[in-house]
Amino acid sequence: TAQTTWAFLGYMPVLPQVCCALSQIAKHSVDLAEVVVGAEIFPKILTCLKFPDEFVKKHAATVVRVLEVMCARVF
Repeated sequence: TAQTTWAFLGYMPVLPQVCCALSQIAKHSVDLAEVVVGAEIFPKILTCLKFPDEFVKKHAATVVRVLEVMCARVF
């Protein structure tokens, strides 16, 4: 499961903060959004959408939404 995967990687305690930080970084500019995407967060961020913690789901969805908006600005 996603929870087991993230726990194994040691990210579980800070996962909500990481997702929140990524969304805040991506919001600033198209260049920073590209940096976030370049950090190879996919498919891991999509896995977070199925995470049992509601905060993780919320922040992961925000990251995906922000990146979509920023990509729309480019095209």
